[in-house]
Amino acid sequence: MNENCKAGQTIQKSVASEIIDRAQRVAGKSAGICDRAQSKLSPVMLSPRPTGCSEVEKQPREYPPFFSELRDLLEGIENSLDGINDALDRTEL
Repeated sequence: MNENCKAGQTIQKSVASEIIDRAQRVAGKSAGICDRAQSKLSPVMLSPRPTGCSEVEKQPREYPPFFSELRDLLEGIENSLDGINDALDRTEL
C-alpha cells in the first residue's frame, strides 16, 4: 500500500487517465459496431468500389504522449465510423 495513503482511502485516477480510459472504451465500442455492421450487412452489400490514387499520408505532428494516444484513439474511432458509413453506402435492400 502507498505510504502516503491511509487505510480505507481510495486513490483517485487522474483526469487524463479517465479521459484515455473513456476514449479506449469508445474506440473499442466503435470498432465492434463497425465489425458487426460489416458482417451483418455483407450478404446485401455491393462489391467495394475501386479506389483511385490514394493520398500520401502525412506524418502526424509530434504531440506529448497523452495527446498522441488520444489522437490515435480518435483516429481509430474515425476509421470505424468510415467503415460503418461505407457498409451503409454499399448496402442494397
